[in-house]
Amino acid sequence: MGINKAENSLDKQLVNRIIALERAMRELKTALQPIGADVLNVQPLPTGGYAYGGPVTLPAGQSTTFYAVFTPDSSILTLWNILASVYVDTNNPNNQFPNGSALSAGQLNMRQYMWIDFGDSSDFFNSRVFKVRIENTDTASHDYYVRIRAYLPTLSGSTTS
Repeated sequence: MGINKAENSLDKQLVNRIIALERAMRELKTALQPIGADVLNVQPLPTGGYAYGGPVTLPAGQSTTFYAVFTPDSSILTLWNILASVYVDTNNPNNQFPNGSALSAGQLNMRQYMWIDFGDSSDFFNSRVFKVRIENTDTASHDYYVRIRAYLPTLSGSTTS
């Protein structure tokens, strides 16, 4: 069977190529993609509740740092979303810094800093160290509590605080 030269002309090849690319684009747009909110399942770590620290009593002008180490069982480097809350003098939502309804002006005299620490984390072990530093800037002593929870793509793992 011979080659149909009319179908192999440059203008026909370009039209056929554009049609094929448009078909591929439609298929790509309608196919489920391997990452995104619609296919990325997340899990909390720890799986039940949260990592907890405190109470730590800080005299006026003193500071402390809470550490939480998150390590999934998988050695695959992963995405992290870590959330933390600090409570002053009482471990309940009314004493959550900075918007708790029961916080006095003295209890609000504090500073908090939160970060994932690169230096203490490990890409080799896939662990992430999350730190919460609290500074008591009040003239009175206060007790501080911290609740921390991480969210990551569905894997298994552990946390220590």
